[in-house]
Amino acid sequence: MTDKYGFIDKTGRFVINPKYDNVGDFHEGLAYASYQHKYGFIDKTGNFVIEPRFEITQNSSTISHFQEGLASVYYGGKWGYIDRTGRFVIEPKFYEAYQFADGIALADCGFRKCGLIDRTGKFIVQPIFNVIRYSRNGLFPTQFEKNWGFIDKTGKFVIEPKYDICFHFHNEMIAHVKYNGKSYLIDKTGKIITGPYDDMGIFCGGLIRVKKNGKWGFMDNTGKFVIEPKYEEAGDFSESDELACVKYDNKNIVIDKSGKIVFEPNGWVCYFQDGIAKIIHDDKYGLIDKTGKIIVEPKFYWINNFFDGIARADINGKGKYCFIDKTGKIIREVLSAGDFHEGLACVRIEVESQTTKNPPTPKPQPRPYKPQKQKSGCYIASSVYGSYNCPQVWTLRRFRDNTLDETWYGRAFIKTYYAISPTLVKWFGETNWFKKLWRKPLDKWVKKLNEHGLENTPYNDKY
Repeated sequence: MTDKYGFIDKTGRFVINPKYDNVGDFHEGLAYASYQHKYGFIDKTGNFVIEPRFEITQNSSTISHFQEGLASVYYGGKWGYIDRTGRFVIEPKFYEAYQFADGIALADCGFRKCGLIDRTGKFIVQPIFNVIRYSRNGLFPTQFEKNWGFIDKTGKFVIEPKYDICFHFHNEMIAHVKYNGKSYLIDKTGKIITGPYDDMGIFCGGLIRVKKNGKWGFMDNTGKFVIEPKYEEAGDFSESDELACVKYDNKNIVIDKSGKIVFEPNGWVCYFQDGIAKIIHDDKYGLIDKTGKIIVEPKFYWINNFFDGIARADINGKGKYCFIDKTGKIIREVLSAGDFHEGLACVRIEVESQTTKNPPTPKPQPRPYKPQKQKSGCYIASSVYGSYNCPQVWTLRRFRDNTLDETWYGRAFIKTYYAISPTLVKWFGETNWFKKLWRKPLDKWVKKLNEHGLENTPYNDKY
């Protein structure tokens, strides 16, 4: 027996049989799937439409799904982006790369610094920041060195980095920030609306929970308390049902946005979702409706949020999971599973070993990006760095083709260099003193070129 992954529909029926080593969720009709230590992308028939040629990394969470027609993949030790045919539209050159949203993506070129790129792979925000959190409101919570502020899509700080941490701006165009351990609300100019307070949540249903002097209340987007702080604990208001669970005088109660008690549950009620919420009693999970009626008695060790009307649940706390509908009916038991996306969910089960021998036949693929083999050129740099295809030499080759070759004196230097350097490398290229002699000046020159905008990514020679 062996564990394999496949996909089920909402009835629990396998529509893609379990035969993959690992899989991701479906997005834009495709899901990543791994087979024999490589991964590609399959369609909803289970066939590889992009063959499994990409490398598995320890940080598998970085593998992205398709979004806006592109997905990041790991190839040749770096991350790049492919389209739905499997063709590289941005060659592998990043240490980390994430999904595109609104035409931009977060990427890291190393040194634990990140920036934002466009769909051509060009940095529109240079990778100088510790952390950038994407936001559709156009203001990105960003950490620079030790402090947090907000940048725009050009990388300019709209609100200077001076906070302990920043959270996203919401539709109300106000954000929660922390400064010297206290919570504040600020507007998009950085002006403080209200604060300081002990703590805050996030805006949900038009209100934000705020802790003042050890008690929780709820505030609107003007910074005014609409429900005074008097609760020992508080959850967020739901967007659709406008209910929240709070603890008052050591009792759990569910209130509406006026603070009126709706019902008193026998347990803690989580966030409402389309009239249903999870209820926790004695560390077990069940389901409750917005009138306080128990739909499913608390018996599960954990229930996830509902997706497409189906939720994952932990049956026994020992690695046995299932899918349930909103009545609590168990649809299928599995070893592990993902959430439903586009009508399908990935699951892991035990199968007979022989059933996994024949994966779907991949369709013909576009030719993948491959590093260029050395022809002639950059003899000294190749000797010093040990390869014609490495970041330092890629930088120098760009400088040769796009700067030196554009002037008569640059071309004269190239001609002289190629007349002399092959002989020098032939005689001394393997000696330590030769490499030490050239390494320091080359490192300085490469660094200077990179600082002036020359990339150190894979490069094909101009000629």
